[in-house]
Amino acid sequence: MLNILIHFKELKLKMRYAFFCFVCTYGSIYCFMPQLINIVSTSYIFFIKGNNFDFVFANIFEVFNTYIVFSMHSTFFLSIPIIFYFLLHYAQPGLFLYEKKFLFQIFTLFLRLLFISCFLCHFFFIPFILFFLSELSVINDMDFIILKTNMNLYSYAMFISKLFFTYCYAIFQIPVLMSVFVFFKDPSSAFFFRLRRLWLTISFFFGCIFSSSDFISFVLTSFFLFVFFEVFVFLSVLKDRYLLITI
Repeated sequence: MLNILIHFKELKLKMRYAFFCFVCTYGSIYCFMPQLINIVSTSYIFFIKGNNFDFVFANIFEVFNTYIVFSMHSTFFLSIPIIFYFLLHYAQPGLFLYEKKFLFQIFTLFLRLLFISCFLCHFFFIPFILFFLSELSVINDMDFIILKTNMNLYSYAMFISKLFFTYCYAIFQIPVLMSVFVFFKDPSSAFFFRLRRLWLTISFFFGCIFSSSDFISFVLTSFFLFVFFEVFVFLSVLKDRYLLITI
């Protein structure tokens, strides 16, 4: 009973640390929100350079709303690795040495993929999406009228938040989930072979949701998800063969 109380107190302490980090991160992001918006707007500014485009607010309350919501999203984005670290540190005393090494490798892979995905989103995915939208024929082939686009900053901030969460914490973290599955004996590779058709359907479904309106983006998004699944199946097969050799 005493050990349970000690672990419960330690868990409460970790939760307080996480809440303190969350509050400090939120306050820091809110204070530097103009600089953060300037950073995430660089891709848009690059693609509207030379054109008569502006960021606009629909009403005066939208300025404060953008700061609050985007600060909250950014805080959650940055706090997830900290929360994972606290949970890992809390569970560490009750783990075996090989489990500690595995969790450390998983956490390291998680952080590396997070940094890589942030870099790719900012320098590749966002410019590609903006380039695709700016090259639509309905925008470029309007010779009979003068077309002026004013981007709503709140909408752009929400677009950036959803894109970063989708790519950084969903798509690019699939290898982490695959590595966790490969570490355990179950599920086996035969289980994933049976799920191949289902995963192909799911890949097409997510391709319809997260891709742009063109067919090429749909195929690329679906193919990207399906390749991750095939890589996981390959790792699962290697795991099964390794277990057969060691037994």
